[in-house]
Amino acid sequence: MTTKTLTSFFILLLGLTPSLPASVIFFADFTYTSAPDFSTITDASQLNGMVDQVGTFSGATNGAEIVLASTDPGSPTNPTITDALGYRDSRDGVDSLTILKANFSESADLADGVNVSFFLSTRRGNNNAGDNYDIVGFDSSGVESFRLTIGTDKQGGGQTERIGFVSSGTTTFDLPTTTGADAIGDLNVDNNIQTGAVINLALSDNGFTIDFAGVDSAGANSYTTDVLAYNGSATSISSIEFQLAAEDVDANGGDKSGFYLDNFQVSAIPETSHAAVLGGLTLCGLFFSRRRS
Repeated sequence: MTTKTLTSFFILLLGLTPSLPASVIFFADFTYTSAPDFSTITDASQLNGMVDQVGTFSGATNGAEIVLASTDPGSPTNPTITDALGYRDSRDGVDSLTILKANFSESADLADGVNVSFFLSTRRGNNNAGDNYDIVGFDSSGVESFRLTIGTDKQGGGQTERIGFVSSGTTTFDLPTTTGADAIGDLNVDNNIQTGAVINLALSDNGFTIDFAGVDSAGANSYTTDVLAYNGSATSISSIEFQLAAEDVDANGGDKSGFYLDNFQVSAIPETSHAAVLGGLTLCGLFFSRRRS
């Protein structure tokens, strides 16, 4: 084999290297062989032990009410989310930050691409003055990448059950979209029955997109955003936090902020060129070794 032929073969190898399957680095669907006693949970680590779980949960619950939707009297009448996790900040009237932290099995580079998918619905928004909550990506050093804000206020807040994003400290609810359009009530789309939606995030080194797969009874209410800017400078991601920041007290003396979460998965997209380069270098080494001998 000549050097020219080898070079041509190497170029062909780079072009034909198949895409490797994405690696799941977090998965939780809240299916248990033996479920924990949710009434005694004081730290999110007690949620671990799910069937086929990848990664772990952690974070102080600070008295949060935690249930499975199937046993929650305030849950949506949606049969697709009966096993979803219900999480609501405490009703004790005390300011607190409740964190549900998803720790990945390994860190992933944003430049290679990371996909995040989960089902999300508001929990017990009703007509209460709920506090917005955030969903935030972090690297291993605590530096942010994306930050979503979920509006929950139904008493004049103006962004009820709607997804916003934060960039450079500024929150935007009117999302720029390539298809469809976001709107107030996206997460509660069918005649005030809490139905929720599947939300997909595609993360890259230059920003992220939101694919909102919510569908109401008319078959509408789906959209995909343009590329959105990050709130921080992280170049990798190793965890996602659901942050319930209770700052207001409602008329019943309790804080209002919560969600249902299910089918939570994070996948890292492998850099296929690494395999091709290693294979090509191995061939080159063998070729030139044989020429010298």
